[in-house]
Amino acid sequence: MSDYKVGFARQEITAWEPDMQIWGWFMPDNRVTGVETPLYVRAMVVRQAKQAIAYVCLDLGYVSVMLRQIVLDILTKDYPELGLGPHNIMLTATHTHAGPCGFSDVVAQTSASYGFSPVVMTKVAEGTVLAIRQASQRCVPATMRIASVEIPLGEKIAFNRSIQSFLRNRDILKVPHSVPEQATRRRSTTMRIDDANGRIIGMVNWFGVHATCVHAENTKLHGDNKGLAAQLMEQEIREITNNPDFIAI
Repeated sequence: MSDYKVGFARQEITAWEPDMQIWGWFMPDNRVTGVETPLYVRAMVVRQAKQAIAYVCLDLGYVSVMLRQIVLDILTKDYPELGLGPHNIMLTATHTHAGPCGFSDVVAQTSASYGFSPVVMTKVAEGTVLAIRQASQRCVPATMRIASVEIPLGEKIAFNRSIQSFLRNRDILKVPHSVPEQATRRRSTTMRIDDANGRIIGMVNWFGVHATCVHAENTKLHGDNKGLAAQLMEQEIREITNNPDFIAI
């Protein structure tokens, strides 16, 4: 796909408070003691004529309604020239279970953190807005390409942890209990974005796998498999292309 302008940006959103529990495990002793890997928000803005869309991914367990509303309020009130609002902003999360709590006003979502945290919410919301703004400012003529690959079952990267529930579905092919990896979607889809000179400036990958490689005994914030994959990809491509602004979502 050509005739588009695309921009990418990344901002760190690492934030936590003393005695805060790590999101994802709901265990009283699973409290944040530090940071193993920084957490980021990554944004891609695509523009064509008067149309635009912002695709955003945060190294968090989820995106709360409150977080989305704060981000939308700031963008629509303070930066209306960007033309971004509830109709064309998608906020997503890596679903890392080793992220912070406290960025929601829903009791069930804050019960593990002993309530709402202005520290975490402010850091995450401001970082998200800044990443979207910078991605919009960096939009350049670009070409987008997309491709998919089926990951072989021999690659032990995903399995179905609820095989009994899966087998109750009427519209699936039955699989043996001994091979839960067969009860997964193995397609990995990647979008690559190149600038007008053919240099890669960003990419987005979609593959369904639970971000629970870092378990409950961990006491430090961690981006888990998705966050780590993004950081490693960015490091490698930046070195190869000499492009310090390359972003991997």
